[in-house]
Amino acid sequence: MSNPSALMPMLRKLEYWGALSPRDQGALLDLPHTLRTIDARQHIVREGDRTTHSCMLRSGFAFRQKIVGDGGRQLNRTLKGLERDELITRSSRSVIIENWKSLAAAGDFQSGYLHLRLAQLTITR
Repeated sequence: MSNPSALMPMLRKLEYWGALSPRDQGALLDLPHTLRTIDARQHIVREGDRTTHSCMLRSGFAFRQKIVGDGGRQLNRTLKGLERDELITRSSRSVIIENWKSLAAAGDFQSGYLHLRLAQLTITR
């Protein structure tokens, strides 16, 4: 069942960067779409799957991981490396960034992709 108002968050985000004409707004809101609820730890797409659609996350968060040859997850290996370099500490439910500037430098982090206003880019410890 399709509900055009489900696409309003995407429309608002696009308008943050520039005004859309009423025709463009209508075209966006008329796009075919399906709402799905994804449960925790459920895959959206797996490596090697042939995709038939794109996804828009309306709330919550998702992450990407790669399963490596020995069955380990690339994400865990990355976190272990960051711990080894004393850039983060972890517990079972949290990650603490010990040194933001060093972590950003190690990851060649560029905040521009986050689409935040300048005031939101200041990260303090």
